[in-house]
Amino acid sequence: MSITTLISVGFSALNQNLSVSGDIEYEKDANTLYGVLRKEASLGTYALKYNDTHHDSFTQEPTKDIYYWYAPNTSDGNTLASSIIDKWNVIFGGFCWQMIRTTDTGGVKLIYNGVPTSGKCNNTGTAQQIGTSRFNTSSGSPANVGYMYNTEYRYNTKTLDSNSLLTSTSMTASNNYYYGTGVTYSGGTYTLTGVIRNTWTATYASSSGLYTCASTTASSCSTVYYIVSGTRQDMYGFTMTGGHLLSYYNTNIIVGSSYTVNGGTYTLGNTTTLTKASLFQNSSSYKNYYTCGNNSTSCSNLHYIVSIEKFFYEYISLPNNNYIYAKDFTYNNGTYTLGNDRIEVYQMSSTDLTNLKTHHYTCFNRTGQCNTLSYVYTATSPVSEYIYYIDLENGKSVEDAKNEMFYNNNVNTTNSTIKTYVDNWYSNNMTSYTNKLEDTIFCNSRYQSLESTNGWNPNGGNLNEHLLFGGSPSLQCINDTDKFSVSNNKAKLIYPVGLLTREDSVLLTNSNLTKTGQQYWLGTPLYYRTKYSYEFTVSTTGGSGMSIVSGGSYGVRPVISLKPMTEYSSGTGTRDNPYVVQ
Repeated sequence: MSITTLISVGFSALNQNLSVSGDIEYEKDANTLYGVLRKEASLGTYALKYNDTHHDSFTQEPTKDIYYWYAPNTSDGNTLASSIIDKWNVIFGGFCWQMIRTTDTGGVKLIYNGVPTSGKCNNTGTAQQIGTSRFNTSSGSPANVGYMYNTEYRYNTKTLDSNSLLTSTSMTASNNYYYGTGVTYSGGTYTLTGVIRNTWTATYASSSGLYTCASTTASSCSTVYYIVSGTRQDMYGFTMTGGHLLSYYNTNIIVGSSYTVNGGTYTLGNTTTLTKASLFQNSSSYKNYYTCGNNSTSCSNLHYIVSIEKFFYEYISLPNNNYIYAKDFTYNNGTYTLGNDRIEVYQMSSTDLTNLKTHHYTCFNRTGQCNTLSYVYTATSPVSEYIYYIDLENGKSVEDAKNEMFYNNNVNTTNSTIKTYVDNWYSNNMTSYTNKLEDTIFCNSRYQSLESTNGWNPNGGNLNEHLLFGGSPSLQCINDTDKFSVSNNKAKLIYPVGLLTREDSVLLTNSNLTKTGQQYWLGTPLYYRTKYSYEFTVSTTGGSGMSIVSGGSYGVRPVISLKPMTEYSSGTGTRDNPYVVQ
């Protein structure tokens, strides 16, 4: 026999062996849900093979390929999604489930889909969830994004002070009120002069300078209002009683565009004298001016005017808010001392905000020493709340705080609200089926791929950038403390049940595959923003959603994973004839 013939025979035998091996592999899992998805992926119409990084088990290395249902977000994809919805249905443990994907250990992840009716799984809406829950009862710490958590560093704020210029009175738009162009007073009664009558809707835009009793029946009263300005709902002005006339209320206030300070006394420079009403009416001209809040030009408590709106002005008090900030600190015998690289900040100007990016630590005083150190992670041009910070004690830094919230081995000691909800449901319904479930990872990714860009970076992060979580787009859970599993002591589950991850939901792609008509929780953190923790959800239309973790009660759909080689006893996967796993 020639060499060519021998090679030909050899390759023929090799191909035959490969074919037989493949046939045996397919035959071995022919009656398993893993086999169903594997076969669909081999046909390439309704399922795909996953080709990115992954690791589904805390104790085992990957041994199997991952297959997942897939339909693109196109009109053709919508047709495919309709077909998939009639292919992935399972009855197990007395409940309906939908197959999401296989695991790299050969299991199959299922998401809760309601209770069967006469052996069918045609549930929609609220019937596709076990109920509703908040993700957590609190959202004021970055730790609250956790499926479990431990130390909470909760937000604190610095808020603007305010000083009233006028009073505010609610008005009914459709009421026909009496108004006057003037007023007299006698015997305890104010009487309108130059009386007109009209609805507030027709009057408020030109109401400045009018008087009113805010009455639809009388043009005389014991309390009269002088109108400075109005909106559809409110009247801003002076409330006059006891025979006092306008000049008694509309007093002068002095403002200045600069100041000097000497021995704790501030003196205004480049001054302008205005009435309270005039300051209100010319508010845009006097933002960022200084005032003592009255007709004085010097005082010990100078106001830096941030905004003038409604009936008051908001301000920063210079002696109370002119603080020192530093890049670093030392700690000795219970006392923090700010480092030598210091800045002074009070106005929150663009220059101040730039400097704060690298000077986050403060004692909120002028000495630079304190027992409780504050770390500023968000700061903005002054609004009602303009500084957000956490407090540090016992020599700790912001890095220590982040480790205690995200990375330390004891991060996961307290259940989130939703974990307790899921565990209670499992305990009441599924414990007799635990031996059929694999111990897979449910990732609660608190990994931060953009950690250096936000205000939690003491060396230059943007003070308006969110603390963004979920930095890994793959099925690879980065941190051990985020790999929730029965076998992981750093993120230990009582039962092999969790929530769908953002990454798993994205694999499905077409929103019709995730849509229930209800918003429901995913197990993936989104970000911490100013003072709220946010988690990903699936929206009512099946798209990507989000919510503050304590902001609302949304749907809960537990996820489990069947053990490898778990076979189904009957069914075709349709809603009317689901696969049945005994």
